[in-house]
Amino acid sequence: MNYNIYEYGETVVKRSLNYYDNQNENNFHMIAGLTSELTEELLIALDTNDVVNIVEELGDATFFNIGSMIHNKYWDNFKEKIEQTDALLLDMGFDWTDENYSKKLTPTERKDLFTNVLFLTFKSVGTLNTIYKNVLVKNTPKYNGNILTEEQICDIHCNLQICINTLTTMMGKNYHEVREVNDKKLFARHKGGTFTPETSLNRDTEKERKIMEESLDSEK
Repeated sequence: MNYNIYEYGETVVKRSLNYYDNQNENNFHMIAGLTSELTEELLIALDTNDVVNIVEELGDATFFNIGSMIHNKYWDNFKEKIEQTDALLLDMGFDWTDENYSKKLTPTERKDLFTNVLFLTFKSVGTLNTIYKNVLVKNTPKYNGNILTEEQICDIHCNLQICINTLTTMMGKNYHEVREVNDKKLFARHKGGTFTPETSLNRDTEKERKIMEESLDSEK
């Protein structure tokens, strides 16, 4: 399934989201999940060079990023803006799809480039953490001394999605693969239906891993 960003959000994220009654709880759950996936969990997967796990973390990060936009209504209010970010990559001064350029990179250059993209990813995650912390504590979406509009916060979510897309590309994958793997994992976890606390807590991680491996193998 070649999910564009809205097909994935409407089909997969909305199906598997955990909706709390309190918006602060929704924000905390999404941002905590997003932070975990894109820092500790992704770094562990990268350190062990576990491609299946790397794809899993990038898929989960996409899920939480879109889930946060859905919970905060940016998903409906800025649909065109969000669609424009779909499959965009960071502008690092060259064409990411140019295989000849990629082949010319030395291992050190590749590592440095990947580190730079990770840094930009962590920066966006940190910014969102600060914003939603201020919403929780002060009821004000404030960052760096400024009160942000909903569109400005949506822009940060979009920038983060571009970082995730870029990391995906650098791993030799594409966003369609990442979203499809995430869909199949969550579909199996929640027995093909909506999120429930029971299915979320009682996960068969070995089965989920096998499903992801088979999905990635079928893309080769």
